[in-house]
Amino acid sequence: MNLLSCIVAFACAIEICLAGQQSLTPIIEASEVQCFYVEVTNTNYTFLQLYYQVLSGGDYDIRLYVIDPNENFIIEDERTTENSHRIPLHGLGTYKCCFDNSFSYQTAKMVYILFNMFVSDSEEVSEEITTLDVHNIIEGMDMTVGNMKDRLGKMRKRLMTAENLMRSGRIHEKQDRAFLDSKLRHVNFWSMFNSAAIIVIGALQV
Repeated sequence: MNLLSCIVAFACAIEICLAGQQSLTPIIEASEVQCFYVEVTNTNYTFLQLYYQVLSGGDYDIRLYVIDPNENFIIEDERTTENSHRIPLHGLGTYKCCFDNSFSYQTAKMVYILFNMFVSDSEEVSEEITTLDVHNIIEGMDMTVGNMKDRLGKMRKRLMTAENLMRSGRIHEKQDRAFLDSKLRHVNFWSMFNSAAIIVIGALQV
């Protein structure tokens, strides 16, 4: 296998995923709909990864719908606690992601939202790899391109698993914090109420 073939095969085996990543933790008030807009301005972007989880409020459920630049509904989730969607991007424009809490008349919902836009940029990978002596690397490690692809695939899965674990830890931390804040508000309220009642009763007895 010559050097050029090694470079081409190795470049094709690697998928570089890059993107604009953004996480939000908005509070969707009762009877309210909040929409977030993702502007796609680069034709190299291939898909949008959307993950969300309700951290607090009511039955921990929310509606979601996603509208593409042509005003087509491409995703509709009905009162879901947690979900993840891989949305193909077929063109430039604005994708609208709306979280609907209109079915709840009293309870606000805190929602963790993560947006990731990914792009496969094989040309950039090829340019980087040409600066390496790929042929000597393959001979020295006694690896075939197929083995390299398998190992890269396993490495990518491990990295994704680690990322999911870290993300899950952050979500549970936010959920626990929201729960503790809610309990603290209840404790403070009843403490103030009891203190006021004691003062009033004491004043009446005097």
